[in-house]
Amino acid sequence: MKKSRNHQLYCVLVASALYALCGSLIHYNVLGLKSFGRSLSLDSYTKLSPANEGEELLEDFLFIDIDEQSLSNLGQWPWPRKIFAEAISKILDAEPAVIGIDILLAESDRFNPISLEELAGDKGQGISQYFVDGDKALFEVLEEEPVVLATSLSNEIKNTPKNVANILVKNKARFDIRTSPGIIFPIDQLANLEGYGFVNVDLDGVDNNVRYLPLLGSSNGDFFPSFVLEMIRVYEEDQMLNLDEKGGLLPSNKITTGFVELPVTLEANFVFHHGFSNRFNILSMSDIMSDVINDRELMAMIEDKIIVIGSSAAGLNDLHATNLEQAVPGPIIMLSAIHQILSERFLEFSPEIDAVTTVILFCFLILLFFIAGKDRMIQGLLVSLITFIFCSFVSFSVFDRSGYIINIMFLFAFGLSALLYALMQSAFLALNKKALQDAFGSYLAPEMVKEIEKSGLQPELGGEKKELSIVMTDMRNFTALGESYGDDVEGFTNTMNRYMTAIAEPVFQNKGTLLKFIGDASMHIHGAPLDDDEHATRAVETALGMIKAVEVFNSELATEGKPPVGLGAGVNTGEILVGNIGAETKFGYDVLGDPVSVAARLEGQTKSYGVLLIVGPDTVKKCGNAFDWWELDNIAVKGKEDPLRIFAIHKTNPQHEKFLHAYYSGDWEDACAKVEIFKSAAPAMSTYYDNMVTRMRQGKPNDWDGIHRATSK
Repeated sequence: MKKSRNHQLYCVLVASALYALCGSLIHYNVLGLKSFGRSLSLDSYTKLSPANEGEELLEDFLFIDIDEQSLSNLGQWPWPRKIFAEAISKILDAEPAVIGIDILLAESDRFNPISLEELAGDKGQGISQYFVDGDKALFEVLEEEPVVLATSLSNEIKNTPKNVANILVKNKARFDIRTSPGIIFPIDQLANLEGYGFVNVDLDGVDNNVRYLPLLGSSNGDFFPSFVLEMIRVYEEDQMLNLDEKGGLLPSNKITTGFVELPVTLEANFVFHHGFSNRFNILSMSDIMSDVINDRELMAMIEDKIIVIGSSAAGLNDLHATNLEQAVPGPIIMLSAIHQILSERFLEFSPEIDAVTTVILFCFLILLFFIAGKDRMIQGLLVSLITFIFCSFVSFSVFDRSGYIINIMFLFAFGLSALLYALMQSAFLALNKKALQDAFGSYLAPEMVKEIEKSGLQPELGGEKKELSIVMTDMRNFTALGESYGDDVEGFTNTMNRYMTAIAEPVFQNKGTLLKFIGDASMHIHGAPLDDDEHATRAVETALGMIKAVEVFNSELATEGKPPVGLGAGVNTGEILVGNIGAETKFGYDVLGDPVSVAARLEGQTKSYGVLLIVGPDTVKKCGNAFDWWELDNIAVKGKEDPLRIFAIHKTNPQHEKFLHAYYSGDWEDACAKVEIFKSAAPAMSTYYDNMVTRMRQGKPNDWDGIHRATSK
């Protein structure tokens, strides 16, 4: 038996192949796995650690909300431009740092003089001179002020394009900037203001959550900035936007304006790190217009602030879900992005870090193979769990401290591969257990089968030489027992099965291996397939246990009115070939070698010496003083020239030593004359002495050399 490594190699190869396949699918974004993994990673990390940087800057940000109360007090939206211009004028008088109007002003004021004159018909001719042009009034308020108006990427072009900032894109091949058939701009009366930027948010296709904000868009070959990017540029008082590549160990794309340099994705998207929306100050537009707040208070609330004007009213459809909240007003999202940028909290996806993560996890997978390689499933699963937790913690720490987002799909690929490896190992282990049970279950104790399962040994054709102890047994009075059953073959078979069960029990109790029953004979060994330093002692103990088992069996036969049986046993120790011996298609666990034949010869001699058990000299030597040894003879068993000192189990005495001296020296007459003295010193060995005297009285060989040469088995 030897440990098979084929299944281990197969498990390693399949698990490694699965990891490589999953890694490739993620890397090449097959079925959107990379995008899904990035979104899942960003959501998980954000929920564990919402944005909390730049707390000291929050007071510099303000959301002016056209809320439900404002609509109730000031009327249905859209308000007359004149009213809106008055509101903006009050805000600008308080000298904010920059204002972003997150409202599309793509239609002319429905209350402008010309519209009112047309609405009045023939009776209203000339009344336009009595009304203020709201669009013109709004322009006059916004002109030369730090204001950014909203645009929108769209399928159509509406109004004249307006783009104040210059955009320089270097190495365009590195970018895949979002393209749009057209853009909706504010009305032409609102041209030549400080900034214009699109307010589209990027729903990345995984769900309806806002995770990324496109900072640049393309239409008809021209580039246009986002609302957030324009507010940053105006705040920085710059006229140029640069899109370039950041070099170094972890290269990335970047956009710079003024003193701000922010990393973006391949698509020029900014990655959000969301915080909760209630951290920003909010001022209702109705409070500004109703004079609830005086000019001094308004100045304190607005001066030098970064302001976004928009609406949280549900009816204006500008609510979005984030990975923290279900309904966040679009202006708050814009304000959050500006705050995140000015707080220099940047999140990045790095292909280089993904590659390093893949390699590290593969190394952990190899470590798992080594640890669980010897069917240590529990240890392997524990390593997998610890690895998963450790890498999850490291990934979160990298996100929290450095802003790099490690795609946790690679962790799931590792977990899936480790799980497959464990399942395959378990499947092979179950198959091995079945093979071992088939191979050993019929001739080993269940406890030994479990030990072999733990060792990883597998049955296969072939064997090895090792020192073992063999026990051969034979049933006495078999013929008489069989005749007592007459034609009742079934009853006799049942009794023989009971006999074999009885003598097999001591074998299992002493960690022996029952090899075979041959008719009424049996053969078993100690010391294989599992090593046992006490194999000789256990073999003798087993033989004695079998003799006692037969005594119990005879008491059962007596109650059934059947004749008793006996058992003769021979025990021998030596180097033997042991293993699965036979043909490729049919083999069994067996032993071959001269010590096996000797054990059989010793069992055959038990009748000649009037004992139930004969033990060979090598067994006696291995057992030492574990038993009382009674030397029987110096015999050359049939077919052998070399003699063996053979022993029975009985306490020796000085009288027996005298007998052996007379016997070996050839003084047989003296030995026979004193036989009664010898028998009285050891009554249990009387049959032995009688048999020896019978042999000696037949005459001593002329060439007697102290060795009895057996002529029968």
